[in-house]
Amino acid sequence: MKISSADIVTRIRRGEPIAVAIDTNLVVRQRFQFGRGLLAVLGQFTAANIKILVVDVVLREIRSHHLIALEDAEQQLRKAAKSLRELGLLDAETNAIMSAAEGKCLKSSGALKLEEFLHSIDAEVLDSSELADFAKVQDMYFQRRPPFEEKKKHEFPDAIALSALETWSCSNSTDVLLLTEDRGWVNYADGSSCLHHGLEVAEAISATQSADPALLLSLVALLRASPGELRGFMAEDVARLYVEAEGNGYLPIDLTVTGVSLDDVLLDYLRDDDLEIVSRDEGECVVRCPLYCVIGVDASITVHLFDRVDRTSMRVSGGSMHSSSKARLDCLVTFISPSRTEEYRIDGVELIDHDLHLDVGEVQVDFSE
Repeated sequence: MKISSADIVTRIRRGEPIAVAIDTNLVVRQRFQFGRGLLAVLGQFTAANIKILVVDVVLREIRSHHLIALEDAEQQLRKAAKSLRELGLLDAETNAIMSAAEGKCLKSSGALKLEEFLHSIDAEVLDSSELADFAKVQDMYFQRRPPFEEKKKHEFPDAIALSALETWSCSNSTDVLLLTEDRGWVNYADGSSCLHHGLEVAEAISATQSADPALLLSLVALLRASPGELRGFMAEDVARLYVEAEGNGYLPIDLTVTGVSLDDVLLDYLRDDDLEIVSRDEGECVVRCPLYCVIGVDASITVHLFDRVDRTSMRVSGGSMHSSSKARLDCLVTFISPSRTEEYRIDGVELIDHDLHLDVGEVQVDFSE
């Protein structure tokens, strides 16, 4: 069933047992950045005596997706190094660094980081072979019940994971909050009395923290006074955003983004009730914060043409374009205070979302390029 952050807070204050379960899409959407962003603060659940659960089939899916990403990164690294060497652009020192990176086994390093991450958040891995009701899973499949749907007939890993979580929940008398955006998981939870959904990860973590309006008010004032500092912290993450851009023109077009930049941070929109404390230790406070930014996008234009005589279609270059668009980016902002007598200062900003969709409006096609 659906749950709210207020429900979570109430249950924590009453000392009621509750657990959270990780889905594959949480880790994939965070691009396997185990030491940064949302994944880095998941340990706050454990600190609040909330168990973190990972079903073994979910863990296998995470490992599979992670391996594919690592193999792709390894291939791109070798291709880039080869091109740079052929162009004579590597000096001796840089060539040695690239060679060392090529010689490093990314797959082994990546696997180790995943295991270290699970250990750091004290995750409990559930054995689906002991917990899942496979007869029930078969019934869900043939009756087309969530997570199975007409167009999603191969969701057996999800069905097994959800069945295992439900059995664990009943056996331990502990409700489970699903940290997922997967529609199949959500639909399944709607019909369950012990599996819940409805909170984003950052919102769920914030529910474990004590409110401090005075602190948030002072942090908002600090953010408003630090636009240049924020841009400096955010620029690199924004440049790595995966951006899908769409526009309109007098001809059908596709846009391929070739570059992304942070042009400005608009802090007039920021209010103290926009901030949520995600974690707080002595000398450090991490808050979730929505920041409205001006994003610069460079893109190449592909035009779709149709020859009415030959009845054939073709794709031709329509030049390139630059556009600036306003977008809201959810961030985790880290503040530190060296001592109790010193004010907080900004120590880092990390983006929660790594994908962005922008409508750049009207696009001028230039066939001269």
